[in-house]
Amino acid sequence: MGLGLNIIFRVFPFILGLEDLLGLSNESVDLSQCGIRSMSPIHLQYIRNSGAKASASFSIMIDGELWGLVTCQHYMPRHVDLSQRHLCVFLTQYAVNRLTKGDNSF
Repeated sequence: MGLGLNIIFRVFPFILGLEDLLGLSNESVDLSQCGIRSMSPIHLQYIRNSGAKASASFSIMIDGELWGLVTCQHYMPRHVDLSQRHLCVFLTQYAVNRLTKGDNSF
């Protein structure tokens, strides 16, 4: 099956350190492909209420539609470096490939 698979990730190494960013103008900036963009205030409150201090999520997009989501949380501030993010994307993609081929034996 030829899937248009795309894994989009966001990492928030320190939830309590998130602040609103003020730009130089009122123009919108397209951050749809940015891994460090802002978290929705509602989701931020949810994460804070859970006691987590760090969060990472990996959106699984197939043919332009959200197919699934892998989320990780930690109760201490935790930096996830680029090689760790690439490994998470690889593992997520591997799992999706196995699941979409009907192989649930992993």
